[in-house]
Amino acid sequence: MNEPMPKPTNNQRYFTVWRWHFYAGIFAAPFLIVLAITALGMLFMSNTAGRDDDRLTVAIPASTSQAPVSIQAKNALSTLPNSTLVKYIAPRDTDTVALFQIKSDEHSNMVAVNPYTADIVQSTPSNSGLYSTFNDIHSDLLIGKVGDYLLETAASLTILMIFSGWYLWWQKRRSIKAMLIPNDTATNKKKRSFMRTIHATLGSWVSILLLFFLYFRNGMGRRMGRESRASMEPVSCG
Repeated sequence: MNEPMPKPTNNQRYFTVWRWHFYAGIFAAPFLIVLAITALGMLFMSNTAGRDDDRLTVAIPASTSQAPVSIQAKNALSTLPNSTLVKYIAPRDTDTVALFQIKSDEHSNMVAVNPYTADIVQSTPSNSGLYSTFNDIHSDLLIGKVGDYLLETAASLTILMIFSGWYLWWQKRRSIKAMLIPNDTATNKKKRSFMRTIHATLGSWVSILLLFFLYFRNGMGRRMGRESRASMEPVSCG
């Protein structure tokens, strides 16, 4: 007669969850570091040069009236034969350029135009700047769908890491307040226990924000990407 399987003890369950927490962290951590670095890179570029060099400055003339947008667009289109206008970005300030994205059968350029004189300031291929490089790495690691699947897997394992971490820390503290605020006795114990307390407490705070970012990337981020692609249609400035 077969004997019933013994039920796992609390210690067995704890160490099983700990293993899941550890291996999920080992896989997800490199991707989270890449995402953090590229996000910081995009933030830095957008606040210095601008996403599409939209922070290029021009001299403000005595007469501050701007040239008609249709004239600016005509000059921008003249830089690329047989091109159509895809997008117009108004100057972000009184001393910055206007941007026109134009597209032909073979090329797509971003043209910076002086809004006062309608002169061409700069013309560069679209999505060729450092911001776009950071964005491409952040989106799919530069390897297309495979990179997207890897990031989705890392995001799922990060959620597993967060919830398993909460479970492990709850087993030690049994109080949300104690999970979020280290007590005085933690600093009086040996170094390993102190480091675990710092790791778990800091992780409890960071994980709340991390869950928000994971939701944004997996849910709203995809929808915003579809809307952005849908908006990239040729428009007329006649």
